[in-house]
Amino acid sequence: MRACTKCGSTTNGFAKCKRTKDGLASRCKKCLSEQNKQHLQDVPEARTRHNKMTSDWQKNNPERTVAKTLRYLKKNPQRARFHSLSKARNWYAPKGHRSVWANGVKIRIAHITARMMTEYLGIHFVVDHIIPLKHEAVCGLHVENNLQVITASGNLRKGSYFDPDNENFFRSMT
Repeated sequence: MRACTKCGSTTNGFAKCKRTKDGLASRCKKCLSEQNKQHLQDVPEARTRHNKMTSDWQKNNPERTVAKTLRYLKKNPQRARFHSLSKARNWYAPKGHRSVWANGVKIRIAHITARMMTEYLGIHFVVDHIIPLKHEAVCGLHVENNLQVITASGNLRKGSYFDPDNENFFRSMT
């Protein structure tokens, strides 16, 4: 049975290491994690170098980055809410449809409302654009007064439908 050279534990698991005969590191994952955290605190340029390497890897491996994030959020559902809030600036809007003057708090509230309605009612709710972002006749914006919370099935039925003669579209915008 393998034991950590620092703490002596045999239950914390060992990281892979190509340089050793058995392919495992001499310290357990917990001790290695503590050592790495301490190094990043003690050496300021190490943190900068680490952040740059991470950023470069994420840019070069977008599919793996998304898969890794989804695995993390699945294992840590309590963190999923905070993760989505930290990404609130974009809220799934394509780049050409983001407005700097949009009220990000109200947009965030719409998405949180949809998530809470889904949790409490057991029906999947989503945030829909009243005036579609992509349509042959119009181009809506990702702003708070162009959003509505509807069921996912209703959103699929609606698609990018837009009727300029229907005054309810415009009444909800004021």
